[in-house]
Amino acid sequence: MIGRQPDEFYKCDSALSQRELLRRARKERQKTMSRKLFKLAPVFIFSSTLFLSLWPVQAQTIEKRPDEKKRRVMLRGTGNFFTSVLRTEEPLDPPCVFLVTRRGTASSTGLITTFAAGPIENIVLQNRCAGAFDGVSSTVYRLDDVLIDGRRGGIVIDQEATSTGDPSSPGGTIARGRLEIRGSSGELEGIRGHGLSVTRATLTESFATYWMEIELDADPGDLSRFSTRGVQ
Repeated sequence: MIGRQPDEFYKCDSALSQRELLRRARKERQKTMSRKLFKLAPVFIFSSTLFLSLWPVQAQTIEKRPDEKKRRVMLRGTGNFFTSVLRTEEPLDPPCVFLVTRRGTASSTGLITTFAAGPIENIVLQNRCAGAFDGVSSTVYRLDDVLIDGRRGGIVIDQEATSTGDPSSPGGTIARGRLEIRGSSGELEGIRGHGLSVTRATLTESFATYWMEIELDADPGDLSRFSTRGVQ
C-alpha cells in the first residue's frame, strides 16, 4: 500500500487542529456564560422579589358554588372600596358628641368591580368626650355600574360600623362594619349579599377591605358546569 504523502498528513493534522480549536472555543464560551449567569442570578432574584412585593395583589372570587334546587349561585370573595369625600360636622347635646356627614364618590375592586364611581353617604355619630374618638356609623354605597362574576348592573350596599380614632391624626379613624346588599338592577337584578369590612379613614378619603358572600340567579352554564365539579 502506498503511504500518504506529507501534504495529506498536513491536511489531516490541520483539520484535527481546527476541530480541537472549535471545541475549546465552545467550551470556553460555555464557561463564560455560566459565570455571567451566576453573577446575574442574585440580581434577577432580587428584582423579581421587588417586583412581586410592589405589584398589588388582585382580590378576586375565592369560592363559587351552585344551589341546583334554588337555581342560584353563591359567590364568596374579597376586594377594596376607595372613597373621596367632603366632610361636615355639627355638635349635639352634650357638645362633645358630633354628627359627622361625609359625602362623595366610591369605587370598588375585586369581587365587585366598578366601571364608574358611584355616590356614597356616610353618617357618623361620634363621641369625643374625655378625649375619645369613638363612633357608630351608617354608610350607603350606590354603585350604578359594576361587574360581578361577569354580570353588569347596579347595586346598593349598606354598611353599619363602629369606629375609633381621630381622622386628622396620622393613623386616621379605624372602622369595623357589616355590609348588606339592599338593592340591585340590570343583570344583577335579584342579587342578595352580606359581608364584613375594615376601613381606615382620613378627613377627605377612606380605604376599605371587604369580604362578601353574594347569591345570584344561576344561568344554565353555571349549573351544568358545577353539577359534577362542586365547589370551584
